[in-house]
Amino acid sequence: MFEAAESPYLVTFDGSFRVDNAPTTPPDGAPDEQALKDALDASAEAGTMILKFWLNVSRDEQRKRFLSRLDEPEKHWKFSLGDIRERRCWDDYMSAYEDALNRTSRAWAPWYAIPADDKDFMRMTVADIVVDNLEACGLAYPVLSDEARSELEVGRRAAEAD
Repeated sequence: MFEAAESPYLVTFDGSFRVDNAPTTPPDGAPDEQALKDALDASAEAGTMILKFWLNVSRDEQRKRFLSRLDEPEKHWKFSLGDIRERRCWDDYMSAYEDALNRTSRAWAPWYAIPADDKDFMRMTVADIVVDNLEACGLAYPVLSDEARSELEVGRRAAEAD
């Protein structure tokens, strides 16, 4: 189901899914937790940097967003009565999330729990973490050989003459 990423690729995985039944019962087709752990382990062993973010919206903010979906016609498509039913299980969800984050966090791949009530703050925080981790990689452009630089010069002359 999941395969280890091969270096040097940037891979993103959105592990979110909608739960329309019991809070701790994943829906059909949900990722197998052990398969995901195995893929993350294999990717890390291959040298892949793994960044995991849990974007946490508070109960009060969730209520505001639901009401906004009801008040603004262009957001009606985002609303589902199932969201209201599931909201009644808030404490169960929070407990399940905490358990899942603790079970799947690793020293080399921790979860970053980001407050997401303020979207600008959330986006900036995630961006800062991504940039900090990329900078820590010491990435650099490849050094060209003399032969490759000569080919560039031939290409420049051809492009200028065209």
